[in-house]
Amino acid sequence: MERKPHHKGFRRLTFDEAKERLRAKQGKRPARYGLKRQKASLGQRKPLKPKVDRKLQEWSRKVRERDGNQCQWPGGCQTGDTRIDPHHKAKRSQRRDLKYTLANGLCLCRTHHDWTDDNHDAAVDLGLLNTESRELARKEQKAA
Repeated sequence: MERKPHHKGFRRLTFDEAKERLRAKQGKRPARYGLKRQKASLGQRKPLKPKVDRKLQEWSRKVRERDGNQCQWPGGCQTGDTRIDPHHKAKRSQRRDLKYTLANGLCLCRTHHDWTDDNHDAAVDLGLLNTESRELARKEQKAA
């Protein structure tokens, strides 16, 4: 099937012709739903370093110091887990204003820290999590 010239005498390529040119140019087979992009520049880039939150690191250190780097599970920790994590009672996503507040933190062993994530309602009942949102706290503060 012959095509008419497109612009200034250049002939528009069919899809199959374009695919064959790209295949020859890249030396690769086309992907199932189109051609794979070459990622030549990726090898030259340096990997991005995660941004370090110095304030959060300082908060973690102070919480560990205050709690003696021991699990503060109500009734004492009997798991024997030595991996201690600083834990936010009020989630950082819900209460950004309490992110660096020492009263919002306590140390938990990794076993109990994972348990609080899996058993949200029971952790709230034990006082290990706070579900109050920032907006609700502001309303209560204004009412008082």
